[in-house]
Amino acid sequence: MKKKILALILSFLLTLGVLSVGGLILIDYLQPSEAEFEQKEIILENVTLEDITP
Repeated sequence: MKKKILALILSFLLTLGVLSVGGLILIDYLQPSEAEFEQKEIILENVTLEDITP
């Protein structure tokens, strides 16, 4: 009986860990990292109004 409870607890913790890692990967995929945002900001800061307007 103790082995079944231990196996249930361990499988629950393993499932929780896999889900949390998957969630972190999904969040990182949906929200780009700050480095990418900074890169885009730097590119946008270098563009002047004359370049944008025809």
